[in-house]
Amino acid sequence: MSLLRHTCPLSCGAVTDARVVEAGELIVFICPECLGVAFDAAILADPRRNIDLTRIFRPIVENIRRENAIDPLTQTKSRAFFFHRLAAEIATASHRFFISIAAFAFDIEGIYIRFGAQRGDIVVKNLAASLLSAIRTGDDLARIDPGIFGLILRNSDTESAAEISDRIAKSVCLVTPGNGKPIDIGLTVAVAGADGKSADAAWRDVIEVLRANRLTP
Repeated sequence: MSLLRHTCPLSCGAVTDARVVEAGELIVFICPECLGVAFDAAILADPRRNIDLTRIFRPIVENIRRENAIDPLTQTKSRAFFFHRLAAEIATASHRFFISIAAFAFDIEGIYIRFGAQRGDIVVKNLAASLLSAIRTGDDLARIDPGIFGLILRNSDTESAAEISDRIAKSVCLVTPGNGKPIDIGLTVAVAGADGKSADAAWRDVIEVLRANRLTP
């Protein structure tokens, strides 16, 4: 798979670095803007050619899914993955199990002002690694916004979710890149229940709690 500056032949029309897959004489373009796929029409129109599209598409689709599910900087789950997974968990949960979500917000603007772009990225990566090492097996941590991580807590009511989230937050111990001095990232935690709600509504609820917690001295 290579990159080629190409105009998307589909509806979006973006001029971008499209992925190009060459399978024999078949050329497949994958637009990173609309995720559309286009083929070399002349090859497909030739009835003498037997082309196994399943073999070609499966690794492409799997690769795109993997890329879309991961935040490239922190290697946590992506925003899209979080809301898709949360909606699925809510839809399949029975009355015997609770689903809660937590938000971990930090002062990302202050981090980049203090440390600059490169060292600021290191702080954010270290924060993500620290959170990932503290969460329970089976729970999903995602970077929802630049300065906010979201966590899906399965089989947890809001009381137990708050205890778990506070423990996770207290375990975070970050140091300054280069000199190893402890730093304060202004981490704030909020928890809300997700049962019986849409994924968007549950996230709005936890953001409201987060805002209230940030205003609390």
